[in-house]
Amino acid sequence: MAEILITLIWTIALGVSVGNYATSFVYRMPKGESPFTKHPYCGGCGTMLQVKDLYPAVSWLLLRGKCRYCSMEIPSVYFWTEVFTAVIFALGALSLGFNQSYVLLIIGGTCVVTLWALEYRVKQIFYSVLILIAAIGVINRTLLDGSIYPAAYGILWGAGIPMIWWRLRQPKDNLNGEKERIALPHSVALGATAGAWFGSFGLAVFVVVWVMLSLLYK
Repeated sequence: MAEILITLIWTIALGVSVGNYATSFVYRMPKGESPFTKHPYCGGCGTMLQVKDLYPAVSWLLLRGKCRYCSMEIPSVYFWTEVFTAVIFALGALSLGFNQSYVLLIIGGTCVVTLWALEYRVKQIFYSVLILIAAIGVINRTLLDGSIYPAAYGILWGAGIPMIWWRLRQPKDNLNGEKERIALPHSVALGATAGAWFGSFGLAVFVVVWVMLSLLYK
């Protein structure tokens, strides 16, 4: 029990720290800025943040989601980016232990959380992050299966099924002679990425969930 508690404490601490760093990508990538070239700063007043402002998750709670210097509201997506990353780090350690699968999981998981935060914040999918997630998935799937073929089949199915579904779901011309468009590139990219991680068998679960969501949110 004590060992589990210690594992939770340090993996959560490490997770929120990595998540805190990921928030720099979430803020700067849409602006075309590099997270490596400038010290963290407030997006409202431009003040360079001090150490006391950078305690992951805790600082956001203590400051009630506002900048210490200009009182600008700090979006909660940054807080949740840190929390979700910490959850991935902790649950991954408990379920997998500390091995190569765990390392790939926390890297890929951090990228997934970052991708979600970017999409939530600016309503845009960053394909550079998605490609990185897919590449890590291929490595993980290959290590688990001892072959690259399951990942390759998963990518093909993951890309192909959304294309078929998109074609079947295309409505007929409306009264204005225009066709509604479903975001095909996003669906194909996300499906291929899921296939890279889960393989063709695990992809079936993803497809069922994806179809249900597409029917629910037309």
